[in-house]
Amino acid sequence: MHPQLRSWYQRLSPAQQEAVSHINFLAEELRAHLLLEQFYLGFAILTDAVQQLHPSIPCPSGCSTCCEQGPPSQVTALEWELMVLGLRELPLPKLQAIITRSQAYQAGQPCPLLDQGQCSVYALRPFHCRAMGYCTIQAGETRLPMTCAPEQQRIQRALQGPFPSPAFMFLPQAEALYAHVQAMEPEIAALTDWLNTSSLV
Repeated sequence: MHPQLRSWYQRLSPAQQEAVSHINFLAEELRAHLLLEQFYLGFAILTDAVQQLHPSIPCPSGCSTCCEQGPPSQVTALEWELMVLGLRELPLPKLQAIITRSQAYQAGQPCPLLDQGQCSVYALRPFHCRAMGYCTIQAGETRLPMTCAPEQQRIQRALQGPFPSPAFMFLPQAEALYAHVQAMEPEIAALTDWLNTSSLV
């Protein structure tokens, strides 16, 4: 462990140290699972552990800023298969509205799955969406919380201290985890591409 991180870790309470160790263990376990459903279940346990360690990290309930402003999520073929199950359970008018929004989608518009501030297939959302607020991503020479700019600033303040904070080194790294999602199924496309080329109705 890097000396700076070791120093930070040693200042944690025993309960926090145990939580950090648990998070690291869970992250390693996720990399060993090859079934997407198992991976999602493991990731839910992991994010719960992160939330217990840093209660102020997760995005506020009901926030959909990333869904409203970000580009369409990149989705693997295996993730898309799960999402299709959820889409086909939607009432036909709702599904047709999603398809219409996807066909008319332009950069900067909300995700076509967003309906009145909520994801239409939240329980089956892809890894990219699940990681928001819980993982870090590489941004130039440093790492940032994987979320929108206002939330990045809020999380940095919540962790107290100038960024980059050593605390971020104990959060899961999105790239490492997503590499294992892609290893299950390397075919990947933007969500809107899947919506526009699949027969859902």
